[in-house]
Order: sequence, then structure tokens, then C-alpha cells
Amino acid sequence: MNAEKLKSLFRQMSFAMPRCDLSLETADCGQWLFHAIFLCTLLAHMTCLAAFSLEAYSHRWKSGVGNQMTILIAPLSDSVAAGKVSSLDERAGKTIEILRSIPEIGGIRLLEAAQTADIIAPWLGDGFDAASRLPLPAVIDLKAGGALVANPSPLRERLKNIAGLSIDSHASWIAKAHAIFSGLRWSVVACLSLLALAISCLMIVVARAAIAISSRDIAILLTCGATDWYIMRQFLVQAGIIAARAGIVASAFFLPAGIAISLLLAPAIAPAGSGWNLALFLGAQTFLLPAAIAALCAATAAGTAFAFLRRQGA
Repeated sequence: MNAEKLKSLFRQMSFAMPRCDLSLETADCGQWLFHAIFLCTLLAHMTCLAAFSLEAYSHRWKSGVGNQMTILIAPLSDSVAAGKVSSLDERAGKTIEILRSIPEIGGIRLLEAAQTADIIAPWLGDGFDAASRLPLPAVIDLKAGGALVANPSPLRERLKNIAGLSIDSHASWIAKAHAIFSGLRWSVVACLSLLALAISCLMIVVARAAIAISSRDIAILLTCGATDWYIMRQFLVQAGIIAARAGIVASAFFLPAGIAISLLLAPAIAPAGSGWNLALFLGAQTFLLPAAIAALCAATAAGTAFAFLRRQGA
């Protein structure tokens, strides 16, 4: 589709309208209503996708590693040589034995020295053989359940006699990360609310301008027996149609970009096998968001006309 055809499509979508006795397009600003709502709908699509992505990413972090713990046992080479503490392997074995006796703990895994070296390799640079040149600690991964997730103190008490042992509960820093994600998510929701308010204000300005210009025609219609609902319906129908058309066109523009963004984000925010959640959200958003914006514009235009008629009646 070349630029001329695209421009023609926008013009037809903007101005083609069922016959009405009163028109929103009598005001100059009404002629740009379609374009303004089109841009607002695009922004709303991006905002909704950002909010969902933050929520999904936060949920994946919280449910994926929130119940995990890492136990580090320092080598204490000098103390081992002096006979003050047992060897690293013995302390690691005793730790695993204690862990297996605790019902709330599962998924116990002792990392090999090579795996530990791979974890710290990015901080040491390429070509550095940490496994042979550094006294690496014993690393034990596990998954905790019950009250141990929120409070690992009982576990520390059970393992306090293991020399050089420290426990890192992932829940402590996951909670901080989740709080940050929650703040960002609510910020995005606030932006979406402000966007809805901006659309309502835009619709009020356009409707009031059209009503002011058409006030004489409205008076004639009322004199001829037109009801308040008839006058309100003129603006309600036009605002709804313009907003729905703008929303549909914006959704058609957004959908390819939304699919591409979703494919890029899916590995990070959706675990394997749950990509359908993202696809369903994107599909629902594509259809529901234009309908919601159309309903908002129609209700705002009708409400503005109602307020004018009440003032006239007073």
C-alpha cells in the first residue's frame, strides 16, 4: 500500500459518517479527533503490553527462584591443615545429610568445582582457570518450603556447627526486586489512567466546541420536538464510531509490532509452555482496547451534551 492509498484510507475512516443532524466535525478540532484517538490508542496498546510484561516477569522471578536457597561452605584451607576443622568434602557431606533430614527441604544439589568456576568466570576474565588456581567453596543449591522460605533462621540454627557455612536465601532479594517491579507496574497503570483522562478531556473539548457551534441547530430541533436523548445520541453515535474506527486502525498497526515484541520478550517473561498466555493477552488487548476507548468517547460525548441540555433547561 503506497502513501497515497494510506492517506486516502485515513481520510475515509476519519470523515465517512452516517447522516446526522448534528456533527462533531463542525468544530475544527473535531476534524483531527480520529488522528488524536489513533495515536492515543497506539500509546495505550504499548502501555498495556508494558504492564503485562512487568507483571509476568515479576511473577516468573517470584515463583521460579523465590523458594531457592544457596549454601556456601568456605574451604578454610589453613584451618583444615591445622586440624581445627574437617575437610571441605566432609563438611559438605554432613551438611547434605542434615538437609535431607528436614522435610521442608528438597531439590538438594551439590555443584561440581567446574560448575562453581563457571559461575564466577565472568568476574575473573577469559582464560583464568579458577577450578585449579583458586580455593573454591562448596556450593549447595536447594528448594525450601513452608515457613523456611520467609524465615531461614531455623535452618541456620541446624547448621550452625558447620564451620565456614553461610546461607543465601533468594527470597530476601527477590522480595526487593518484586517491590521494584510492583512500583513500576503501578506507575504504568497510572500512565494508562492518565491516558484515559486525556482522551476524556479531548472528547469534552471537541464535543463542547461542536455543541457551541451547533447551538442554534440544537434549539431548532428542540423546538420541533426532539428529545434530549435524540440530541445526545447524535454525539454519542459519532464519537463512538470515530473512536472505534481509530482504535481498529491503531490495533491493525500495533498488532505486527506487538507480535514481534512478544516473541522477543517471551523467553524472559514466560516459562516454557506458557507462551499462550502472552498470545491470548495480546489478542484480547487488540479487540478489547478499541472497544473500551470507543465506549469512553461515546459516553463522554453524550455526557457533555447532557450537561449542555441541563444548563439550557435551567
